[in-house]
Amino acid sequence: MAGAFNPRRRADAVEGGYRLNGTTPFTSNCHGADWLMGLAGPYDDGVARVDGNGNPVMLLTLVPASDLRIIETWDAMGLAGTGSHDVEIRDAFVPDHLAVPFAPVFEPCPTYDNALARVAIWVTAAAHAAVALGIGQAAINGRIEMGTSAQTT
Repeated sequence: MAGAFNPRRRADAVEGGYRLNGTTPFTSNCHGADWLMGLAGPYDDGVARVDGNGNPVMLLTLVPASDLRIIETWDAMGLAGTGSHDVEIRDAFVPDHLAVPFAPVFEPCPTYDNALARVAIWVTAAAHAAVALGIGQAAINGRIEMGTSAQTT
């Protein structure tokens, strides 16, 4: 999986899904990914879709890597392995089930009823907690293993 959230791509509604177009910079892991994840703004008959409050609607889209073109733009010393190149998508069909609303899925409790908590990106950022927890657990396990092996020698 590779992905980036800005800028959003354009998703024109067609029967059964969307026709996706746009270029996204700094898409890490684009060479190794089978799928690209990113945001798109849906359009109906050329008009941007908005919610009941007049805010633009956002979709989280998944596109197979075969539908994109990598534009080699990332040549940073020490970071070349990240593959954070620009990715271009032109007229890729995205079925409805791979284009889901990118919005809170619940009404927040009063503690989280503020502008920062309503930023939908925090839902995605929370997923990164698993990586940090995994690294922390590996460090703890390694330290325990070091202590155990020191006691037996």
